[in-house]
Amino acid sequence: MTITYLVKSFKFLDSWSIKVKSEEWVFVAGGFGFLGQYIVWGLVRRGYQVVIGASKRTDIDVKKRFNRFKDFNQLVNPDFRLHDSDFTSIHVVECDISKENLGLSHRDSSWPEKPFSQVWNCAAYMKYDPSAYQKSYETNVLGSLNLLKFAAAQAECTYYHVSTAYVGGKDFSSGRLLEERIYENKSGYFNSYDMTKACAEREIITFCQSHSKPPCAIFRPTIIIGDSKTGFTSSAYGFYEYLQALSRLKKHIKRETVHYPCDGLSLLHLIPVDRCAQTMLALTSKVLSHEIPIYTIADASPLTLETMTSILSEVFGFRLVCASTIPVDEKSYERLLRSLTKQNQIFSRHSFAFCSKQTYSLVGSSICSDWSKECNFFDLLNEELINFQNFQLKVCLLTKP
Repeated sequence: MTITYLVKSFKFLDSWSIKVKSEEWVFVAGGFGFLGQYIVWGLVRRGYQVVIGASKRTDIDVKKRFNRFKDFNQLVNPDFRLHDSDFTSIHVVECDISKENLGLSHRDSSWPEKPFSQVWNCAAYMKYDPSAYQKSYETNVLGSLNLLKFAAAQAECTYYHVSTAYVGGKDFSSGRLLEERIYENKSGYFNSYDMTKACAEREIITFCQSHSKPPCAIFRPTIIIGDSKTGFTSSAYGFYEYLQALSRLKKHIKRETVHYPCDGLSLLHLIPVDRCAQTMLALTSKVLSHEIPIYTIADASPLTLETMTSILSEVFGFRLVCASTIPVDEKSYERLLRSLTKQNQIFSRHSFAFCSKQTYSLVGSSICSDWSKECNFFDLLNEELINFQNFQLKVCLLTKP
């Protein structure tokens, strides 16, 4: 099942895919990740040679990851699909961004003879649990600094850093507008992911100001969801926690009304992965100023939680409603829903607002969605989540000793 995407205004589709005149090399850390793979596919479409810096894994080797990466490419928005011959422009090296020089002790045959013109950091450790802080710091902060130093060591190279729109933490959880600049945090953060991403931004600014290089840009996407045309996902994090929880709940209830404690007027800032990648790639064609630009990538018309619960009610076949507080007579299945979505409760209990003025003034258009009509899109997202979960299960069974 495919759909026509819900975006009403999106005029820069051509600018993100403009071909480069000469063969340049780009390094992408996290290029096998959900957003990272779209960045890689988009860069190849533009004519670049791309080296993916892949973390070392014990459960699956690089060759299998690359084959999976190729298979995934046939499930995405046609704007990002590659021909078999295009994959010769993609090269993979195993590295560890938490280490100096990315843990590269030698350079293999896939390494380019000339310097990289761009270094992208799409790598991230996304566990929200407090116990994950050390690993989050190593990947999100130390990894970012090591990639920045790697970019600075190239002759002429621009560093593109993927952060998150939620770096404002608790200071911006009551509707205060987060602009495209750095803030000092006073009230703390909701989780180690947001905290380390905010820390990385400050470290990047400090490094670039003291070294006067490399040219750098910071991207702040909101909550990334599946492909706008096909629903494809290779992630089960973030918003997908809601879909997984409701799928589980559906097995236990039929016609009951399910109360979910949240502010129905709060905004949920979703952005399809392909539109997010296109926006980032369109911005790379802009000349960077002497300052470090920060670009927030968000839908100009986010959906309210009330709209979301209404849409998901249609998708899952039972009534889901917003409740201002936890009901006194809370049912067991309502308690289960709260438990299964605890990582996303910062979105259901708080209100966030983002300014994307600098971003969309440069690309000439905003992403603006009519979410109220998109039950079929969320149906598709859920269907593709199930496909991805089945794929993971199959891989797990095949790799068992």
